[in-house]
Amino acid sequence: MRLSRAGFLMLPLLLAACSLPVKQTTTPSTPVEQAVKNDTTNITDQDNKAQVTAPAQEQKADEDTSQEALVPSHQELIKEFDSIRTVANQNIAELKTRSGAVPEKPSIMISDRYDREALMGKIEEVKAYNQTLVAELKALDSRVEQRRQRPQFGDVIQVYLSDLKVESEKDFSAQPLIGNWVRGESRVVRLNENMLMENSTTEPMRLTFTEAYQIVINGTLVGTFGPNNAKHEMSFEASTADLKGSIEGSLATRIQGS
Repeated sequence: MRLSRAGFLMLPLLLAACSLPVKQTTTPSTPVEQAVKNDTTNITDQDNKAQVTAPAQEQKADEDTSQEALVPSHQELIKEFDSIRTVANQNIAELKTRSGAVPEKPSIMISDRYDREALMGKIEEVKAYNQTLVAELKALDSRVEQRRQRPQFGDVIQVYLSDLKVESEKDFSAQPLIGNWVRGESRVVRLNENMLMENSTTEPMRLTFTEAYQIVINGTLVGTFGPNNAKHEMSFEASTADLKGSIEGSLATRIQGS
């Protein structure tokens, strides 16, 4: 009975003990520790920003360097101008020889080669004119091909070259040559010293049958052979391709279909 009473007496005490507040065991951060944490966070953020900013700066530097590399020097501009002017002169000469006329051309000279703005403007001007010349030459080639496929009377001429003598670095007599040319066509043939071409002395020769029915050899007008002149024969003399020698011989023509 005494034990039972003691048990009843202890029960309220145990319940009271269980209801007491429990003390927190986690230690709050001290001011020093919090400062260290803040510094660490700031350093990490700065590192992340640096990692993002550095590649962007490097990319901008690369772009600036690339832009500088794209800007041509004055000497490069002069070289480009001389190059496209040479091409323009070649196109002018070919078009004028084959068709007899060229589009109205701008001046392809420049008064002050050291005026950068004027030089760049002239380069663009000559480039545009070259495009016009190339378009005209393509149109001429198209007409030549049409004449080859569907020739009208006088569009195809047979040329026979004989008694050929070449005076150049090495003088020689060339074999006779025969071929057909279409009106407006210009092509290079080779004069050979003998029939064994692999060990033969040769000389290149450009022969043009112009749209105006003219025969031109290496830029030298040999004669005019209209469609009314079905056959013609004459002697000729022209310069070699390098302008350092001469070619002479006999030239006979015959209109195909006559």
